[in-house]
Amino acid sequence: MMDDGGSDIKPANIFMNKAQDIIKLGDFGIAKQLDGTQDLAETQVGTPCYMSPELLNGEPYTFAADIWALGCIAYEVRLCSHGK
Repeated sequence: MMDDGGSDIKPANIFMNKAQDIIKLGDFGIAKQLDGTQDLAETQVGTPCYMSPELLNGEPYTFAADIWALGCIAYEVRLCSHGK
């Protein structure tokens, strides 16, 4: 199984169609393909607001760093939609 880690996942890289029923992620020019689920990558790129603690600390990271970024985005969406 192959995993990607350390993608620059942020709101500007999330694309939706007009009907808002299809969501796609883009801007993966710096993403790294890992050899296995336990492999760690060591590049540091991304938007600090959405970066996981291990990325900010310059430590190796896994696919979990992308999940962290998605969680940050979900939190931001919830905060922005709360008043509507």
